[in-house]
Amino acid sequence: MRPVTRKHTVSVLGIDLPVANSHRQLADSLAAELQKKMRDIVAVEFINILGRELDKFPIQLPLLLKSKLPLVLLDGEHRFNGNVTAGEIVNAIRTNQRPAFPPFFAPRRQVRMLPKQKKV
Repeated sequence: MRPVTRKHTVSVLGIDLPVANSHRQLADSLAAELQKKMRDIVAVEFINILGRELDKFPIQLPLLLKSKLPLVLLDGEHRFNGNVTAGEIVNAIRTNQRPAFPPFFAPRRQVRMLPKQKKV
């Protein structure tokens, strides 16, 4: 695997509310974890979608309405939505993976269904 040398920007788009487990707290915890794992290669920023900060992103309103907040952009490209871990972001940076379809339609985790049992 080749070393990662390019600087990446992770943008967390969400709502800044004064409650526990807010989107801003997620961005702060991602910043701390990514700082430990990838040092100066990754910068994390929080964007309040209700403020004027959103104007610098070419995000379409339908994408915001369909997606589970917070939206997580990697280098300006929509990669994740909902609660994301630092490990998922590190993996996306290291493998340089691109989503095959919009992430808001993708299942977060594969769920194994048990077969239906026959009634006796």
